[in-house]
Amino acid sequence: MLVNALREIQARENLSDQQFADRLGIHRISWSRIKNGRAPFGRKFLSCARQAYPELKDVIDIFLATDATIASERVATVNNKEG
Repeated sequence: MLVNALREIQARENLSDQQFADRLGIHRISWSRIKNGRAPFGRKFLSCARQAYPELKDVIDIFLATDATIASERVATVNNKEG
């Protein structure tokens, strides 16, 4: 989903977690936790991602139109069950 798309961009651009977090405008540890499904993301993260990567606007807008925290908590819960 969104996090997977961001992971793919990070890999394609060959960016470290720190570089990618800087591009998003968030802390590295926040990106690491979100990326690994250990923390939910909220509206601030979505706004930062939307600004940094406008090509993901349509996907991000779906999250912004719903309760982003609930949606990302569900993703984190699924990831934790799989891991």
